Amino acid sequence: MLNPLEQKLADALVSDEYKDRQAQRQLRDGDKFCCLGVLCNISGLGRWLTGDFDSNTFQTDNEDERGLDNEESVLPMKVQHAIGWHTSDAMLTFRDRDGFWPTLADMNDQGLTFPQIADLIRAGLVRRQDEKLEG
Repeated sequence: MLNPLEQKLADALVSDEYKDRQAQRQLRDGDKFCCLGVLCNISGLGRWLTGDFDSNTFQTDNEDERGLDNEESVLPMKVQHAIGWHTSDAMLTFRDRDGFWPTLADMNDQGLTFPQIADLIRAGLVRRQDEKLEG
């Protein structure tokens, strides 16, 4: 069963708002987003920095002594914890044919579409914080 933020992300990925707006290798590129950038955008947990060199950076306030968390290609810790995922790049629950643990970030950058990524999320294939690695 999906938590509310996972459901919100899966719905956003198939919405008209993000149709034809998929980016790769960074959270945001202008008005385009990778799947993790969509999560940052809808999370309400931070803000996009402005400026020529910072516009793809999502910033959150940490709940500990580390202060601000700026990320360009993976989830800030606060967003990762809010959605309950094991890793900041959204590790999946299965190994690929080469024996590696793929991530949603990998799948996005290798050309899976937002609807295909939404299907992975809806199938519960993103490793959660409390799941242990096996195999």
